[in-house]
Amino acid sequence: MLTASNWPAALTRADLQGYQPQNQVRFRLARAEARAGEVEEALSRLERLAAAGFANTAVLQMPDLESLRGQARFQAFERRVQTNAHPCGGTCSRRDRREGRSGPGRPV
Repeated sequence: MLTASNWPAALTRADLQGYQPQNQVRFRLARAEARAGEVEEALSRLERLAAAGFANTAVLQMPDLESLRGQARFQAFERRVQTNAHPCGGTCSRRDRREGRSGPGRPV
């Protein structure tokens, strides 16, 4: 049975076993680390997620991340997620997005 004390370990096992979607597992693990006060671990995990293309902007306001909000690294993570979600900064046409360009005539 999962309890508050063992679910981070369960998520880690799920990640190592390739549970899909891995970004969800890794994000949940970062949330658990943030709640447990493991700030460095949570920030490192979030940075790796953003570098891998994590683009779920809806989760940025989750209360589990409150302990990280004042950190410059978390703010950089938020900016990277926003960029991942909106690579053209709102200037791409549908055709540009479909063709993988970051702006009219510009490759990603």
